[in-house]
Amino acid sequence: MTTPHACRVARSAEVTGVSLQHAIRAAGLAPVTPVSPCDTRRTYSFTLIELLVVIAIIAILASMLMPALRGAQEHAVRVSCMNNLRQVAIATTSYADEWNDSLPPVWRTASSFTTYWMRVTGVPCGLGLLESQKYLTEAAAFYCPAQERNALALLRYNIAENPWAAADCRSSYRARLFRTSGVPLKAAVWGNWRLKDYPRLVIFTDYTGVDGYAVGTRYIMIPHQRQGCNRLFGDGAAAWTPLGPKTRNVTAAAPPDETQAQYFEELDQL
Repeated sequence: MTTPHACRVARSAEVTGVSLQHAIRAAGLAPVTPVSPCDTRRTYSFTLIELLVVIAIIAILASMLMPALRGAQEHAVRVSCMNNLRQVAIATTSYADEWNDSLPPVWRTASSFTTYWMRVTGVPCGLGLLESQKYLTEAAAFYCPAQERNALALLRYNIAENPWAAADCRSSYRARLFRTSGVPLKAAVWGNWRLKDYPRLVIFTDYTGVDGYAVGTRYIMIPHQRQGCNRLFGDGAAAWTPLGPKTRNVTAAAPPDETQAQYFEELDQL
């Protein structure tokens, strides 16, 4: 604040021609620090309330974006899975061309959903024949990426409960539980089938036919967060579908053979 004494000192300096700073010192006043009229710098700081508001806005934006990001990630997993099935399609067609239109013979054990075996007691079967005979040698192509993301899932590549090089090895893509003379394929019987009989029918899928079935410390579970499954048809087409009334209504209990065959027949139509 300007005092009357300071004003008188300034007028005196103006009249006598003495510099203002010299006059101020002679009068015993505090020195004046010159300030540039262009110096508009100020120091700002956030108050706690402002900081909390910024954090709240960031949290709201994150909550809005996360579902979209998760959806995009899941879509990418579905596409990757479908690409695996397309590789299986090429290999299957090549196999059928060289084996008089035969598809790789299927072997299943007691449970109706076990048409996923690649090897049993060291003998290749199903998709394992594509690998052993070099039609498809990339191991990752036999496994659904959605299963790979689930730490509790059994149908993954080269885990302790499903080692790739073991005598008994599973794929996460199951062969169709097909019918012969109207009867679903029985356990411990080689299932022989031909490609020409399934042009628009599902031959392989990542649909498990059971959900939560325990094998040791792992589980056989429907992938893709139970939202649907990828299917490979006999004509080489691969397609995604949401689950239907039957395929959605599964539990940890192994269904009867007839029920399992009906799951595939529903997948044909979806």
